[in-house]
Amino acid sequence: MKICTVPVILMLLICLLISSCTKDRGALEAIEEPCDSSVSYLTDIKPIIDSKCISCHDGTTYTGGDFNTFEAVKTQADNGRLHELVVVSKSMPIDNSLSKEELKKFRCWLENGAPNN
Repeated sequence: MKICTVPVILMLLICLLISSCTKDRGALEAIEEPCDSSVSYLTDIKPIIDSKCISCHDGTTYTGGDFNTFEAVKTQADNGRLHELVVVSKSMPIDNSLSKEELKKFRCWLENGAPNN
């Protein structure tokens, strides 16, 4: 009986190891690059919000945030919600449609204090 449990345990460990290797390392590396302090709300972040976020966060469709104004986006940035949902968990936008470059821009803008520039 003990002889049979060793291969089963070994197989479970191999499955666990294989399943833990599914993270996209390229996306992780792009996000960890040093930030460029020139990331701008108006030229970098607002176009992303307009194309990827505003369809749900327009102030009428979804109650989780109105992204029509800088002030509304800044509120989400200041309370950490934008960072958590976009940069850390990548659960927003819902369809995970942000590119590596867009994620980096969001991270850098947030790390720079989410300025209105």
